[in-house]
Amino acid sequence: MNLVPVKSGMLGATMIGRPDKVSDTKIRADFAIATEWFTDHQSGYTRLIQKIGYYQVIEPDDARIFVTTDNLYHPSNLSKQNVIYLHQWQ
Repeated sequence: MNLVPVKSGMLGATMIGRPDKVSDTKIRADFAIATEWFTDHQSGYTRLIQKIGYYQVIEPDDARIFVTTDNLYHPSNLSKQNVIYLHQWQ
Protein backbone atom coordinates (compact mmCIF):
# COMPACT_ATOMS: atom_id res chain seq x y z
CA MET A 1 0.00 0.00 0.00
CA ASN A 2 1.19 3.53 -0.80
CA LEU A 3 0.07 6.81 0.78
CA VAL A 4 -0.27 9.87 -1.43
CA PRO A 5 -0.68 13.29 0.26
CA VAL A 6 -3.91 15.08 -0.75
CA LYS A 7 -5.66 18.29 0.29
CA SER A 8 -9.23 16.95 0.51
CA GLY A 9 -11.33 13.83 0.26
CA MET A 10 -13.94 11.62 1.90
CA LEU A 11 -12.94 10.86 5.48
CA GLY A 12 -14.38 8.20 7.79
CA ALA A 13 -14.49 8.01 11.59
CA THR A 14 -11.43 9.51 13.26
CA MET A 15 -10.22 12.27 15.55
CA ILE A 16 -8.63 15.27 13.83
CA GLY A 17 -5.95 17.23 15.64
CA ARG A 18 -5.93 21.00 15.29
CA PRO A 19 -9.68 21.35 14.65
CA ASP A 20 -9.12 25.01 13.76
CA LYS A 21 -7.48 23.75 10.55
CA VAL A 22 -10.58 21.93 9.25
CA SER A 23 -12.31 24.04 6.61
CA ASP A 24 -15.53 22.02 6.39
CA THR A 25 -17.97 23.63 8.82
CA LYS A 26 -20.50 20.84 8.33
CA ILE A 27 -18.53 18.54 10.65
CA ARG A 28 -20.21 18.29 14.02
CA ALA A 29 -18.46 20.22 16.75
CA ASP A 30 -17.76 17.24 19.04
CA PHE A 31 -14.38 17.67 20.68
CA ALA A 32 -12.23 15.38 22.77
CA ILE A 33 -9.32 16.27 25.02
CA ALA A 34 -6.69 13.53 25.05
CA THR A 35 -3.24 13.02 26.49
CA GLU A 36 -0.75 12.90 23.64
CA TRP A 37 2.16 11.51 25.62
CA PHE A 38 3.44 10.75 29.10
CA THR A 39 6.83 10.44 30.76
CA ASP A 40 7.56 7.53 33.04
CA HIS A 41 11.11 8.03 34.28
CA GLN A 42 10.67 6.54 37.75
CA SER A 43 9.51 2.98 38.15
CA GLY A 44 6.67 2.62 40.65
CA TYR A 45 5.41 6.21 40.26
CA THR A 46 2.46 7.62 38.32
CA ARG A 47 3.23 8.70 34.76
CA LEU A 48 3.38 12.46 34.18
CA ILE A 49 1.29 14.06 31.44
CA GLN A 50 3.52 16.01 29.09
CA LYS A 51 1.11 17.23 26.41
CA ILE A 52 -2.66 17.41 26.03
CA GLY A 53 -4.28 17.77 22.61
CA TYR A 54 -7.69 18.89 21.42
CA TYR A 55 -9.31 16.81 18.70
CA GLN A 56 -12.43 17.13 16.60
CA VAL A 57 -14.35 13.84 16.60
CA ILE A 58 -15.87 12.42 13.43
CA GLU A 59 -18.39 9.85 14.62
CA PRO A 60 -18.35 6.30 13.24
CA ASP A 61 -21.27 5.62 10.95
CA ASP A 62 -21.77 4.37 7.42
CA ALA A 63 -21.15 7.73 5.75
CA ARG A 64 -17.85 9.41 5.03
CA ILE A 65 -17.70 13.21 4.98
CA PHE A 66 -15.86 15.55 2.63
CA VAL A 67 -13.07 17.50 4.37
CA THR A 68 -10.27 19.82 3.34
CA THR A 69 -7.39 19.96 5.84
CA ASP A 70 -3.71 19.19 6.35
CA ASN A 71 -2.36 15.66 6.89
CA LEU A 72 -4.78 13.83 4.59
CA TYR A 73 -3.53 10.88 2.57
CA HIS A 74 -5.04 8.63 -0.06
CA PRO A 75 -4.12 4.96 0.54
CA SER A 76 -3.69 2.97 -2.65
CA ASN A 77 -5.97 0.20 -1.32
CA LEU A 78 -9.04 2.50 -1.02
CA SER A 79 -11.21 3.98 -3.75
CA LYS A 80 -9.88 7.23 -5.19
CA GLN A 81 -12.01 9.73 -3.23
CA ASN A 82 -11.41 8.12 0.20
CA VAL A 83 -8.69 9.50 2.47
CA ILE A 84 -7.24 8.94 5.92
CA TYR A 85 -5.94 11.47 8.45
CA LEU A 86 -2.47 11.01 9.98
CA HIS A 87 -1.75 13.26 12.94
CA GLN A 88 1.56 15.12 12.84
CA TRP A 89 3.06 15.02 16.33
CA GLN A 90 4.88 18.14 17.47
